[in-house]
Parts: sequence; structure tokens; C-alpha cells
Amino acid sequence: MNVIRSFLILTVISTALLTSCATSRVEYLDAQVAPAIANPGTVVVAGLVAGDSNCAISQIERGNILHRLEKKLAQKRRKKEVVSHLTFEGLVGRTRSVGSGSTGSLSYALTPSQIAKAKKFKAQFALVVVVNKINVWCDVGESCSHHEEPIYDKKGNEVGCRHWTEYTTTSRAHRSMNANYLLYDLSTGKKVWACSSKHCETNSRSACSEFGYPMPPPHPAPPAAADVMDNMSNSVVRKFPRANAKY
Repeated sequence: MNVIRSFLILTVISTALLTSCATSRVEYLDAQVAPAIANPGTVVVAGLVAGDSNCAISQIERGNILHRLEKKLAQKRRKKEVVSHLTFEGLVGRTRSVGSGSTGSLSYALTPSQIAKAKKFKAQFALVVVVNKINVWCDVGESCSHHEEPIYDKKGNEVGCRHWTEYTTTSRAHRSMNANYLLYDLSTGKKVWACSSKHCETNSRSACSEFGYPMPPPHPAPPAAADVMDNMSNSVVRKFPRANAKY
């Protein structure tokens, strides 16, 4: 049995998602407007804009990102109304695909004619997500771990110990993103709150062997942009202005 085993190569391939909590930081808050943001009143999720052409996101993922953000914001605000980006777009049209000018005013995401329409909207504040950076890359890593297993005879007595080393080769695909969440006062078009967030997630695929490092398995697809930003939105919404807070 041992002779036969010495000629076998044991390889096991597994796939896993490696993730952690996103980080976020409030970059700006208009203290005079903060109570109005937190109090009952309508907030609309206006859209998602790429900071430049290198940060473009597909229409499907854009919709997934905004839909998940809307759900989180509605849970945060409880009974305070949150209007979806689809409802907003039905009135003013789709936001810019790539931002324009300064993020200090709503003109970054909307054209002048859209801003005029937005001022007639029942919402008081509009939230715009700006994706500033997307990096996708792959790499390969190696690791090993040592094991031991007792050997028993027919009577259950320990008569020895088998030692072996497990060699692991891991192919990884990473996606990191950086974004700003900007809240604008629709009556003035000015920015009243801003929060930045960044996050990285990894898909990995590993091959294991007892007889040396195996060949790297094919790289998995990188995590979807919507999945990475789901974690980011969680972190940002926790810092959304709330009632009775001191600013």
C-alpha cells in the first residue's frame, strides 16, 4: 500500500472568496444642513458616475450597486422616505456616465436642464456615487503546512505516527475600488455631505498536494464590482447623518 501511495499525486482544487470590512470616512458635512438631512423628508439616490473613463461600470452592475444602496439607506432611515434612482431618472433622465467639473455642485452628475427638473422633484436631497478608482489584478502564491497522524494496530494501540506536508498553490484574482458618496441639496445644487470609501475583495482557487507544489489552477474571475461596493455602501450608510447627533 505504501509503495503504491508513493507514486500518487494527490491534488485537490477549491475556490474561495476572501473579504473583509470596507473602510469609510466622512470628508465633508454642512453642519447647518445636517439636521435637515437626518429629519423626515425625502432623499433620492440619483445615480452612479465614473470619475473618469477608466472607472466605467456596466449598466447591469450599476443598477445592482444602486439598488443595494437604496435598500441599505431605507433600512438606515427606517420610515423616512428614500426614492430610487429609477424613479428619479424617470423625471430628469439618466445621470452622466462620467463626471463633469467639480464634485462641489450637482452639475458634476447632471446637466443644467436636468438640474432644473430636479429642483421640481419632491426630494430635498440627492445622493450621487462617484467611482474614482478600480484596480483588477491576479497573482499566485505558495504555502505549506505540516501534519501528523497516529497509526494504530488492530488492538487500538498507537504504534507509530505518519508525518506529511501539504503543499498549496493558490491563484488569486483581486478587485479594489475607491468611491465617494456625495449628497447634494436639490434646492441649491450644492454639496452638503461627502463620505469616501475603499475596499478590496479577492477570489481564490487553490490546488493542494502531498508531493510538492502543484501547478497553479486557472485564475478565477475577480469579484464583481457590485459585490465590492456592497461592502462599501454598508460602511458609508452607517455614517449617514442621523437625527439628534451633535455636529
